[in-house]
Parts: sequence; C-alpha cells; structure tokens
Amino acid sequence: MSLIEDFNEYRNSPTIEIEQGYEEISIEREDSRNLPKPLELKPPPIFTLDPLNYRPIDNIKTIISSNNIIYIALCNNFILRYDLSNQNNIETIKFTKDEKCLIKDLFLDPSGNHLIISCKHGVNYYHYARKKVKPRIINKFKQIKIKSVAWDPETNRNEQTPPLLIGSKNGIIFETAFDKKELYNNMLYQFKESDPITGLYFNRFDRGKDYFFVFVSTPEKMRQFIGGPTLSQLFQYYFGDEPECQEFRNDSNFSKIDILLQNNRPMNFAWLTGQNIYVGLLEISGKSRKAGGQIINSASFIPYPTGSDNKLNMPLALAHTEFHFLLVYPHEISIVSRLNSQIVERATLDSTQKQTFIGITHDKIRDLIFAYTSKQIFRLYVDDEDRNIWKIYLDLSKFDLALEHCKSSNQKDQVYKAQATHHYKNKKYSQSAGLFGNTNIPFEEVILKFINLENREPLIIYLSKKIDNIRDTDQTQATIIAFWLLSIYLHEISQIELKLSNKKKKLKMKSNSLNQDSNKSKKQKKKKKKKQNEYEILKKKLQDNLNSFKAFLEDNKEELDSETTYDILKKHGREEFLLAFAEIMENYDLVISHHIQMGNWLEALEKLRRVKSPEIMYKYSPILMYNSPRQTVDTWIKMSKRLNTQRLLPAIMRYAQTHKPKNVKTNQAIRYLEFVIKELRNRDKSIHHFLLWVYIEGNYDRELLAFLKPIVDFPCYDQKYALRLCKKYNKKLACAYLYCEMQLFEKAVEISLTFDIELAKNYADQPEDENLQKQLWLKIAKHVVGQGNIEQDIQFLQETELLSVEDIIQFLPNNMKIEHFKEEIKNSLHNYQAEIEILKENMLGATSRSKLIRDDINSLKNRFVVLSNRIPCSICGNPITGTDFVYFYCEHIYHNHCIRNFLFKHIFSRSRKTIFLNKERKLNEIISHLRSLEINGVISNDNSEYNNLLVQARSLNKKVMDLISSDCVLCGKIAIQLIDQPFINIEDEELVDSWNL
Repeated sequence: MSLIEDFNEYRNSPTIEIEQGYEEISIEREDSRNLPKPLELKPPPIFTLDPLNYRPIDNIKTIISSNNIIYIALCNNFILRYDLSNQNNIETIKFTKDEKCLIKDLFLDPSGNHLIISCKHGVNYYHYARKKVKPRIINKFKQIKIKSVAWDPETNRNEQTPPLLIGSKNGIIFETAFDKKELYNNMLYQFKESDPITGLYFNRFDRGKDYFFVFVSTPEKMRQFIGGPTLSQLFQYYFGDEPECQEFRNDSNFSKIDILLQNNRPMNFAWLTGQNIYVGLLEISGKSRKAGGQIINSASFIPYPTGSDNKLNMPLALAHTEFHFLLVYPHEISIVSRLNSQIVERATLDSTQKQTFIGITHDKIRDLIFAYTSKQIFRLYVDDEDRNIWKIYLDLSKFDLALEHCKSSNQKDQVYKAQATHHYKNKKYSQSAGLFGNTNIPFEEVILKFINLENREPLIIYLSKKIDNIRDTDQTQATIIAFWLLSIYLHEISQIELKLSNKKKKLKMKSNSLNQDSNKSKKQKKKKKKKQNEYEILKKKLQDNLNSFKAFLEDNKEELDSETTYDILKKHGREEFLLAFAEIMENYDLVISHHIQMGNWLEALEKLRRVKSPEIMYKYSPILMYNSPRQTVDTWIKMSKRLNTQRLLPAIMRYAQTHKPKNVKTNQAIRYLEFVIKELRNRDKSIHHFLLWVYIEGNYDRELLAFLKPIVDFPCYDQKYALRLCKKYNKKLACAYLYCEMQLFEKAVEISLTFDIELAKNYADQPEDENLQKQLWLKIAKHVVGQGNIEQDIQFLQETELLSVEDIIQFLPNNMKIEHFKEEIKNSLHNYQAEIEILKENMLGATSRSKLIRDDINSLKNRFVVLSNRIPCSICGNPITGTDFVYFYCEHIYHNHCIRNFLFKHIFSRSRKTIFLNKERKLNEIISHLRSLEINGVISNDNSEYNNLLVQARSLNKKVMDLISSDCVLCGKIAIQLIDQPFINIEDEELVDSWNL
C-alpha cells in the first residue's frame, strides 16, 4: 500500500466517539497557567544615529568627508579638519580675514588631501592638507561661482592633482589641476541655458585607460558625455550638438546627483530632482562605450514621501546605499527602500535638543555616512542592511532575487512556498513540483495536489526532489518513495509505449489508404502530417522518459534494494532496465552472463572492459575465447596490465584444442602469447612452455625454430622439456637445434644426418675442441664416404682441414684403388714434412732460450748490495747486525726470525707450517751433527759423510730461505692478502682502547 493510500484511508476512517457517562479529562500542569507569554523581541533598527564625540565652537555651515577625513565649515569662516583615525588632533584652518567672504560650499577629493573652498562672492580657495599652509586664492577662478566639482576617482596622494572638472553657476564646465597653484584653466563646455551645474561626476570605463564618461546635472536636466582620450577631446565631440538628456520640471534651483560605488567602481546613481528621485543602474559595457552612447540602464522614478498635507515633501539632501535612500528632512532622516519606494525607518533627533538637520555627506572611500545639524555631527551606522530584502523581493514576486538574499533556511522555505504556490496557481505544475520539494509542507498535502493530474511529470519531479532532501535524514522514507517512483516510471513508460504502438498502427493504415487512393484531399494529407508530428512528439517523450528513468536509477541506487528492484523489473518484463540497473550497481556478473546466454559476445566483452576486478574476466574467458576468439584477445590485450596470463591459460588451452587454423597469423592463442612474451617481456616458464606446445601441436615449424632461439641472453623455457616435447612429436630440426644448444654435439650431428647432411656439417664445426670436431667429422665421413662416389668422397675431404686421407681410408671399400687419392696423399706428405720442419725450429728456439735462462740464474748468484750495519729491521726496528737477515730489492730488510714469526702468525696455513718446521728441524739436526764432527776433528775433503751432510744442509737451508724470502711481507703479494686484517691486535685491549675517540 502506497503512502497516499495510507493517507486516504486514515482521512476517510470513522471517528471514535466517547460514550455518554464519561467526562473528558483535561490534563494540565499546575504551573502552566501562570507562565508568562514569550516576549516578541523586535530586531534592532538598520540605521542608527550616533553623535560624534566632538562639538565645534561655532555653528556648522556645511561639512564634507572622504577617506576618513571630515572638513567642517563654521559660520565664523573657520574650517576644521577632523581626522577620524586621530580624533584628538583637530586642525583649525583660517583662510581669510575678510568677514564678508562667507563660505558657500566645500569640495573634497577622494584622498581627503585636496580641498576647494567656494565663497558667496565668487572668491575660491585651494588647500593642500599635507602642507601646513593656509589656503590660497585660485586666481584663475575669480568671480566664478563654483557649484560642483568632479575629482579624478583614482585616489591621489601626491601634491599635484590629476585633471578635474569644475561646474559653475552659469553653466560652464572647466578643466583644471592644482600643484602649489592652479596649473591651468580650460573652458571645456557651456550649456545654452546657462543653468547652474548642480552635479558633476566623471570616471573611466577601465581603470588606467583614458576613455571617460561624464554625468552633468542642472536643476531640470541630466546629461551624459562619453569619449576620450582626454577630457578636452571628449567635450569637443559634442560642440554644437548637445547630448540627449533626461528633463524634469523643477520649481527650485536645488538638484543633486549621487553616484554609488561598489569595489571603487560606479554601480548606480540617484538624481534628486524637484518632483522625485530618478534612479538607475550604470552599465559600463561594450555597447555604451562609443561616443553618444548611454550607460544608464533600468531607470525608474521614486516619489518623495508625502507630508501631513498629502503634498510631496522634497528633502534637503540625499545619500544612498545599495538598497536604501537616505532623505534628509529638518526633523528626521527618512530611510526609503529603493526596491518598493516605501519608508523603512525614520532616524530622528531627540526632541529636547531642539535641533534640525541641514545636510548629509557620504565618505565613499570608507563607506561612512554623516548627517549634521548646526550644532552637532552624527554618524549614521548601517547594521545588516539587507536583512529584509528577501521579503521585499518576495512581495514583488522576484523569487530568484529573494533566494539570493535569504539568510536562513526558514526564509528560504517561505520563498519556496510562495514561488511554488505562485506556479501552481498559474498551472505551471512541473516548476511548482520542484519547488514544493524544497519546502517543509507535509508530504501528503503536496501529493494530493499532483496525484490526480493526468500528467505524471510533476509528481515524478516532486518525489525526486523529496528523496534528495530527506536522503540523509530519513533513509526508510527515501527508500519507500524511491520504489514508488520506480513503479510510476514503469507505468508511465508502458503507457507511452502503448500509445506509440497504437499511433504507429493508425499511421500505417492511413498511409496504405492514401497510397490506394491518390485523389484524397489536401485536408486529409494535412491531418496525416499532424498525426505524424504527434507520433514524433510522443516518440521524443518516450526517449526523455527513458533517459530520466535511467538517471533516476543512477541517482537513487543507494535507496533501491538491488534484489527487490531486479524482481520488479523482471515482473514488468523490462529486460533493458534490469541490465541498466545491474550495470549501475556494478553487478557485471549478471550483465555479462545475460549477454553470453543471448550469444551477444561483443556486448559481453564491451562490459568486461569496464570491470575493475579481473576475476569476472577469468570466469567467462573460456566460453568467450571459444566463440569469439579474435575479439576476446583484443580485450585481453587492452586489459593486459590488469590480467594475470596464467589465469587465462585454461581458456587458451581449450581454444588450442578445438581451433587449429593452418595460418599461424589467425591463431589467436599464439597471437596473445606472443604479445605477452614480446611486448610485456613475460619470462614465466609456464607461459613459454605453453606457447611451445601450441607451436608443436599446430605444426608451425618455422615459428617453433624462431621461438627456440632465445631473444635474451638465456632461454625462458626448459630445454630438456622442449627436447622431450620435440621428440614426442618428431620435430627433428628442433631436436637438432636443442642438442646443439645443450652442447650435445654428437647427438645433434646424429639426428641431423637422418634428414640434412649439410646441417650436420654445420653442427660439427660448432665445438671449440678440435679433437671433438674431428670425431664429429669422422662420424659424418662414416655416413658419407664409401658410397661408391669417388668424386663425392674427394669433395667431402676438401670441406674440412681436420680430416686427411688416412682418416677416411678406413671407410673406403677394399676394392678401391689408391690412385684415385694420389694428389691427396702427396699433399698429406707435404703437410707432414712442413710440420716436422716447424718442430725442428721450435726445438732449436727452446734450446737457445734455456741457455739464456741458465746464464741469468748464474749471474744472479753473484749479485750483491752494500748495507750499513745501522739499518733497522722493517718489523722489529732493531739493527740487523749480529744475526741472519733477508734483503729485498724494494729495500725492505728483515731479521730471519722476524719474518719467520710474521709468516707463521699471518700467512702460513697449518700444513705449510708443518712442512717448514720439519725442514727446519732436520736442518738443525744436520748442523748439530756437522758441529759434532768438527769438534771431533773429523773434517777432510775425503770424508764422504761430512761432505754429504754439508750438501744436505745447504739444500735444506736454501729451501727454508726460499719459503721465508719468496716475497716482501710489507709491499708484495703477501701485503695484498693481509689488506682485510686490522692495523692493531684486537686482543690487546689496552691498545684498542687507546684508539677510541
């Protein structure tokens, strides 16, 4: 049951009546009746007056402010400079002693440094604030009554001002600039009426570029001037042809123009005329930049508030903000909304003070507003000016602008409600539904507005919007609405399809009848065309609904339970939606299995490319490879970085067993495996073995042999496995190659002899060992020689230098005559003779070299060196005298016992120590025996025992000395062997500690 049905059932259910005899009981807290009503707090005013903490000594004539500086003109002709950033330092300026020279007006530039003082009798003064000098008379403007000044809006802090415009009382515009004195005075323009120029403003279209627009106002007219690149050239364009103007009757000579800035750029204007306020936006666009153009846009009139006598009450002065006008009257400042022309607030003075307002000034640089009486200056504070703007826009039915200025969700809700109701009343149901979805109006109340409409689009829009708004707060309700929307979409699409089908049948019938009767009237043809257009509109509507439904499934996949949604879509027979939703839910298993069941192999592969997990690819690869091998391999190649080739081997194996194309280029298993090996540089042996098997199984012998030759320095396949496989399938050429690679040259030659003798000869030359080469050639000779073809045998003998006639004689038949090999035998004998001569020469050379060596050895025995007896031992440092020592040509010298101990400790192995000790012991025994014979006097040249012992002693001593003096222990090979030994003895703890830092 839907939510609407629940609501209707609840609304139509019978009420429960209380039986007579029972009284209604009212439960109320005792203290609830005494609770005070909540106070309704009024918001603070937007505009509030606050007096400055300063009162001048005399009455105020006028004030002007800019850049946090206030200039105050007093009735006693004094001028005060009041710096708001340093309120304790107020500068008093006395500019004239002439009491008749009364101040009329002040004009201050944006920087607050340059001041023009206009006096009643046409005398004008200029003052530069940064120099403590009194104002000086502007000589070039004597007898010119200044009514308005337009300063360059780009703030100038230099002593010299940029060019500025001055408007006079008799309608003349001057251009001038000031340094220590006025630099020049150019008259730019004069109006025919000679009316006083009450307002003057100019600015650039783009900052830093000299192309200007100028506003000029007189009591009854306002004009715009546009041009450049100088102000002088701008006004020259309008000589003899005044620009268009806005003109209003004005009984008084009072008029004022005020420009509002935003980010230091002009945004809008307000012109105070005799009857109303003329306001508008300033549009500084490309169209308005040409001379004679207009920059005022959306201009309108705001009437003055009426007084108690119902007459227009013209203000004394004007200032304006983004949303309000501040109209100054003697006893109040009326705050008028620029949106609806209504008075929003009134800022009044304390009635006890008996003061009246005389003017207002707006510091546009710091956005400060000051109103003043003759006695005091007030600052007008602005607090949250746009707080009620949304409400005003709402009352004006400007809903978009109202939403822009809303500051709370409650305000936005009110705007949405009003806008939704407005559209609903105007029967714009679709727009209304979307807005109702943003409100907090009860769900059932809104549903009842749309549920009975024939067009279901508003209901769909509202429910979709409602889901978006409650998704994070009420998941259960969002799910219920989502399934309701699902049902509405399915029903709506089915209805449109039914209508479309009926329309199509009718159009077909109409077309057949018109074809049969060509004389049908034009009216019937137009009717057919109209029906055709209706059909196209209905078709487009169906497509829009399909797109919307798919977007709905995508947006609400979290709210729609997948299994329930699959169930609903199956019951409605919407297979295409089921697949679309499964894909949205990333249930690619369901999508791909469906396409495979339908035989849509390409669609299945297309979906597989989108799957992030490769497991589904491994699952469906066997059947896809079987039915669509080329496209499957294309997909594998595109997804190669995500796939593990080993997991694809079952699919490749099934293909290889069932598909055996004769052309290797059409074999998709080989295509993919070669891509993996060559492009991806795969070195997995199982992959290489499988490709090897495919080559052999498919009888691709040329590709097999190319594969066996390794691309890299070592093969990525097992040669023994490859050899077994080649033997099994009788691939002799491949077997011969593998035998050769495995250095089994005899096997390679043997198997090559069975099908290609030339190949056998090639393999026979492969070994580096000449004896093995000769044996291999003899094996070939046994197979070739003795076949009865003498010329073939002779030619074979000439192919190698390893075999001679005598080597192959054993293979010749017994009845073979030797005369056939006469030349070969002669050549063989000549070769033997040449070899004998070479041996003789080598023997003579060896004999002479041995003689030279013996001479060198004998000369070495007689070599000597002269040494000092003070030379120390290179090991122990003691003098070498008094004991045996060893001297090396590197000039190192050692005691015999020192070098012996060093070798024993660091160099000699255990076995070598044993040999040395044995020889040394035997030498000591012989020396002891010789000494005993000498003591006994048995010393004679005829004593054979003594002589034999002496020879043995000399021989043993030489061997011992050879062991200890074979190389210098400090700079020879022995030193290199000891490079990894520490410099000090690790066991000597005291010495080790001395090396610690």
